[in-house]
Amino acid sequence: MTTENLSIDHLIDALLSDSPIKQRYAVDVLGRMADERAMDALVTVLRDGQGKWNTQIIKALIKIGEPSVPPLIQLLSHSDRQVWALAAAALVKIGEPSVLPLMVALPNADEQARLLIVETLGQLGDERAVVPLVQLLVTDKSDARTVAAIALVRIGKAAIPPLVELMVEFNSSGLRRTSIEIIKRMGDEAVDTLLGAVRHGTELERQQAALILGEIGQAAVPGLIRSLEHPNQYVRYAAAWALGRTASPDAVPGLIERLRDTMASNFSGQRVCDVAALSLRAIGTPEALAAVEEWERR
Repeated sequence: MTTENLSIDHLIDALLSDSPIKQRYAVDVLGRMADERAMDALVTVLRDGQGKWNTQIIKALIKIGEPSVPPLIQLLSHSDRQVWALAAAALVKIGEPSVLPLMVALPNADEQARLLIVETLGQLGDERAVVPLVQLLVTDKSDARTVAAIALVRIGKAAIPPLVELMVEFNSSGLRRTSIEIIKRMGDEAVDTLLGAVRHGTELERQQAALILGEIGQAAVPGLIRSLEHPNQYVRYAAAWALGRTASPDAVPGLIERLRDTMASNFSGQRVCDVAALSLRAIGTPEALAAVEEWERR
């Protein structure tokens, strides 16, 4: 047996001993060494110990890195708040190697671990987690849905297309509202993706994206104004409708131009000019109202 092996074995024995002095020495040395062979012993002390060396042990497991991920995920079910909180923080610190094991563990995790896994995936911000997180919005309990919504906001724009699809596919006003609120909270980051859905999506996707852009408000206005010139009348209609929801005076000149747009929309049978007039009334500036009055006289 080599000197190195003896050293590791002796340190592990010291770590698992009943002597606080030996344990402290072993934790310090093993933390600096970051040797995978000590991982099981470190996890055992963390799981079964008295909390004396928890912070030092977590630092050692973080240094060991990817091999520590599976036992750290198991510790998310621990009854001691300090242990599971440190385990979750360590998984975030280890980073990308934690993502796939967390996703694999999610379906069969107990309630506490499920919430922690979802929160950790949100902090990691990896777009690979979008699909299982969106699925939680559909299938899981309210507390998990709330945590999943926060995680999706953290992940950002990669979550928008499946959320738009979710609004279209599921006949649930509560789920639709949840999806809208998640995307709204992304704010400016969501605008370009939603504008893409308005310009290139299906009719239902266009409707939902226009709705959210209207609720996002001012950050969406420049892109919506540009969409008023789109060659597709359905896109122009959606943009004109969304601009009314923003109530932005910046939209008035572009909407006045659309008062001459008599192309029909398949949203409701209205023409583009009809919805432009409605939006101008909603904005309500003197210029907007005067333009609508003149349009009505014509």
